[in-house]
Amino acid sequence: MNHVRRTQEKVLLTDATTQNPFADDPYFTRQQPKSLFCLPIIRQATLTGLLYLENNLVTHAFTPDRVAAMELLASQAAISLENAQLYDDLQQENRERKRAKEALREREARIRRLVDSNIIGIAFSDLHGGVVDANEAFLQILGYSRQDLLSGKVRALTAPEYIAANIRGDEQIMQTGVVTPFESEFIRKNGSRVPVMVGIALLEGSPQQVISFVLDLTELKRAEEALRKAHEELERRVQERTSELQQSNRQLKSEVMERKRAEAVLGQRSQELARSNAELEQMAYVASHDLQEPLRMVASYMELLEQRYADRLDTNAHEFIGFAVEGAKRMKALIQDLLAYSRVGTHVKPFQPIDCTAAAEMAISSVRLAITESRAHVRCDPLPTVMGDAVQMTQLFQNLIDNAIKFQREHSPEIYIHAELEDGFWRLSVQDNGIGIGPEYFERYL
Repeated sequence: MNHVRRTQEKVLLTDATTQNPFADDPYFTRQQPKSLFCLPIIRQATLTGLLYLENNLVTHAFTPDRVAAMELLASQAAISLENAQLYDDLQQENRERKRAKEALREREARIRRLVDSNIIGIAFSDLHGGVVDANEAFLQILGYSRQDLLSGKVRALTAPEYIAANIRGDEQIMQTGVVTPFESEFIRKNGSRVPVMVGIALLEGSPQQVISFVLDLTELKRAEEALRKAHEELERRVQERTSELQQSNRQLKSEVMERKRAEAVLGQRSQELARSNAELEQMAYVASHDLQEPLRMVASYMELLEQRYADRLDTNAHEFIGFAVEGAKRMKALIQDLLAYSRVGTHVKPFQPIDCTAAAEMAISSVRLAITESRAHVRCDPLPTVMGDAVQMTQLFQNLIDNAIKFQREHSPEIYIHAELEDGFWRLSVQDNGIGIGPEYFERYL
């Protein structure tokens, strides 16, 4: 305090345990404060007092907000101390009593305006805690009217659990003249509570009165509560997210293990499929060889029959022989394609341009007997050339025509093959007047 009195500069030690230039002072050695704040009370360039605050429990007790509040309290204390000095001067100026009284009234009015216009609650009370005067901010904080104050209807302001702190404050004010600002709760006129920061100082012209500065902490407490809830909500979401991530990790590990098992099964099945394909290829080779020989004999004897008995056969017989020979040749081609298809696992047959019209005509020729017997009428528009497999395309047309004939109504089958260009792609359609596909099979076939 001597340093502040000498230099008239405030001293703020947020951590007096590590950065204390006054560590050698006997008072600091004895008290060992954790943080302290000393502020000169200056009025009209004159040092009128010191506001000294220390905390022996925690460091960083005096935050910027609290320092600003204390500086504001110090300015108000300077005003109050000047007021007290004013009262003292008036008592000493007996010879100028009339003029002093007028000056006192003027100064009281000015102080009243300053006090009433202050946003901090200011109250004057006796040493027993009885409030004798207060500004509008103080009355609004407590919910009392000035009439309640003047008529003595103000009840005990301090909440019961803070009375002990008030008693300690009374002892401190008698010793030092000031009370270190502390948090408390006041009981309002309607019975509700309001959190406040209280600073108290003893008036020097009037030693039987004290001045209290009251700062409403409601909004600050709300902000602290909102911050606490937000922190709790953040903690809860972090825990939930952590739990979700842990669950996802467990699920991912399970999926990885399942995938490894599936890959192992797939590898085993791939080996089995390769072995099966090899067996199928061998079987198809043997079967195709065994089937091609009878077909060759059928075609050869039919050609021989046509050559030797050409003069004895009519037009229909020649046509029938032609059909038989052509059918045998197509069967041979199908057998050869079957053999090639059996080797698809090791020898992929590349797509080539195929004439869809030729494929459709070959399919129609393959089922000509069924067409004749069912009296079906097959109509085919010119079809485009596309990339694909000629054998598979022919087989596709053949199966669709065969199904149209097989699943027919009572009247003769009408089959229409055509193509449409849509968005750069060809749509091939085989339409018929048969019974169609039941709705329960749409998902399977469409």
